[in-house]
Amino acid sequence: MNKRLQDNFGRAASDYANRAELQAQSSKELIHHLREITPTTILDLGCGSGGSTQQLATHFPDAKILGIDFSEAMIREAKISHPKLQFKQASIESFEPTDQPQLVYSNAALHWIPTFSQQILRFRQWLPRKGHLALSWMGPNTFHELRSEEHTSELQSRLHLVCRLLLE
Repeated sequence: MNKRLQDNFGRAASDYANRAELQAQSSKELIHHLREITPTTILDLGCGSGGSTQQLATHFPDAKILGIDFSEAMIREAKISHPKLQFKQASIESFEPTDQPQLVYSNAALHWIPTFSQQILRFRQWLPRKGHLALSWMGPNTFHELRSEEHTSELQSRLHLVCRLLLE
């Protein structure tokens, strides 16, 4: 993963939970689709400051969940904000689980990885025969509406701030 990107996420870590509304909403919606499964071990890849890991823990209270993020500052923030949950600093590309997960979950993180399609094949190999992948990522038209229509200056400035923080 790009060092500059890692530094930018690190700088955003302390306030990320307050700014990551899109990520929180997409995580909530992705978890909603998992209502009929009951995994006992879950990996949350690209967990950021732990918001998605907390959502998973709320939905699956008996599961052993491990949040993974490449940013040391994000993991530090996750451990402070969610002290009862488990987190580990590692890149998605190099991480290897020690326990076999029944669910591999990743929300709004894979688009940062140039080889994400290869990573998805790796994730599938980690799972048991009836394991589950729950993945979401941004595509090239994710913000199409924002590019094509006029929106309030507040929304534009918030989007600009998030993009600037992450891409500087």
